Amino acid sequence: MRLIILLLFSIQINLSFSQSNDSLFVVAKEAAYEGNYKQSLQILKQLNNLESKEFAARVYAWNQQFDSSLFLVDELLKTQPNSINLYQLAATSALWGGKWQACNKYIANGLKLNSDSTALYLIKLKSLMAQNKWQEAQILSTFLVIKFPSMKSQLNSLVVIIESQLIQKELIIFHQRDYLTIDNSEWQNTFVGFKNKSKIGPILAYAQESKRFEKTGFQLGIESYPKLDSAYYLFLEMAFSTTDLFPAFRNGASLFRTFNSGLELELGYRNLQFKPGGQVWFFVSSATKYIGKGSLTYRFNSIHSSSGKSATHALKYTYYLDDHPSYIALEIASGTNPRDFQSYQSLNAFSNISSKRVQVEYKQFVNYNWAFHIKSSFENALYYESQTAKRYMLSLGVNYLF
Repeated sequence: MRLIILLLFSIQINLSFSQSNDSLFVVAKEAAYEGNYKQSLQILKQLNNLESKEFAARVYAWNQQFDSSLFLVDELLKTQPNSINLYQLAATSALWGGKWQACNKYIANGLKLNSDSTALYLIKLKSLMAQNKWQEAQILSTFLVIKFPSMKSQLNSLVVIIESQLIQKELIIFHQRDYLTIDNSEWQNTFVGFKNKSKIGPILAYAQESKRFEKTGFQLGIESYPKLDSAYYLFLEMAFSTTDLFPAFRNGASLFRTFNSGLELELGYRNLQFKPGGQVWFFVSSATKYIGKGSLTYRFNSIHSSSGKSATHALKYTYYLDDHPSYIALEIASGTNPRDFQSYQSLNAFSNISSKRVQVEYKQFVNYNWAFHIKSSFENALYYESQTAKRYMLSLGVNYLF
């Protein structure tokens, strides 16, 4: 009888312990799904089973602790060398962390276990795209559509990105109109650009016509984005004009630094020199964070001109649609509008002291080589001599890639 009682007591303790572990695991999962990764990991460390360790590896990856995630997966693979789920988890974590060699290793080992793992092939495709290996990505995507017809709908949005990146040339045309209530005038601008993707990076040559103050002006310019390495690239620009609706000479440069965590930083300048005299300096900086299917950008301009100093703050959220690179964006800005420094007349007569602006932007690809582009904004500005005015802007454009 005593033996039976001890046995029942032992069973009860084990059941209570198991129920307690299950409850803790549920709490840890809920905390992770709510973004409380540190709290989730603290709970998971109290548990000592395979399920909790595998989930902890996922949480480490979500929290961008990629080394910790991969270390834990490697420990699990020692006891579960035939787990395809672990290889998928490790490959995903390595992909997010930009660890390309490790990512390829986990994918190769996983495909040895299951050569039909569409999940691993998809990770491999995304890895090639993240490394800008577009030719290899195109070959793999074509192979996947043939081998796995069921993946076609899943691959469509990625194929659009790959094909758009492989296209070497792009024609850009847009027409923009601003209506300013300060003098009941209209400001028209027509832009035609030709972009070519060279080995060092994209190069854009453009011409634009501006109509304002009963004048017509023209500008010729060139922009380039030379790539220094996988983490750094530049923006360089230069433009000329013989009319005072544009700066006589414009130049600028920015250095961009990208991080594996989805963060991008910019630091640079723009210089505008006007034919009648005077110049403007812009010192620009920005920070962009890619979050899920969108990105959030904060931009700051410190502006120095003959009329004094001013600044611009802008916050922009871009949401990428399923057929990325199509997107919709919303921007909210305050401070001096940089466009008011475009012409000599604006610089001296109509540049605003401060303004509040809201802009909506929408770019939609009809197929991989045609897109239309719409921008619209509203601005409420304070000008010199305490004048207030509104500005309405609408821009319509098309992009043709070939």
